[in-house]
Amino acid sequence: MAAEGSIDNLAIVKIAKPVCQDEPIHPERVAEANLGFLKKKKHCDVSFAVGPKKKKIQCHKFFLMSRSPVFEAMFSGEWDSPIPLPDIEPATFEFFLEFVYGDVFTDSIPMAVQVLQLGVKYDVKPLVQKCEQLMSEDIQLKHAIETFTIARRYSLENLMDQAGHLLAWLVAVFIARL
Repeated sequence: MAAEGSIDNLAIVKIAKPVCQDEPIHPERVAEANLGFLKKKKHCDVSFAVGPKKKKIQCHKFFLMSRSPVFEAMFSGEWDSPIPLPDIEPATFEFFLEFVYGDVFTDSIPMAVQVLQLGVKYDVKPLVQKCEQLMSEDIQLKHAIETFTIARRYSLENLMDQAGHLLAWLVAVFIARL
């Protein structure tokens, strides 16, 4: 029999790791860490009221300022939170944040068109470039006018040239058939 106070009296207890929102976020890749803070809403210091229903979306000023000179200037002053964005759909703003935090992008042209507006508004040049690149890779004849209009609205010269050449070809074909 073991003496009192000896190691033989200790029971081995396995403790399960708790899963909670306060769990640290420390993956190996920076983008994953950044996205972890966004998804878990850890230490958020700004919120937006997005869309017509004013969905509250929380995030971090630092991440926004690190990718956008517009946010940097904006947050240098006093801003009341939540910041209203009534003309943006929540899914579009959430996708925008995923790009800002972790360079997450899409292969969906409709989403790229929607998020392009935010990229231009907040001067997130890498996002604007990715949107333009995706749209220029798949200019379809039936969407050439819309693509040209979008490119012109946001001053996307390369995309405007590509869509313009396609429209010029279309006009030439039409005239040749007259």
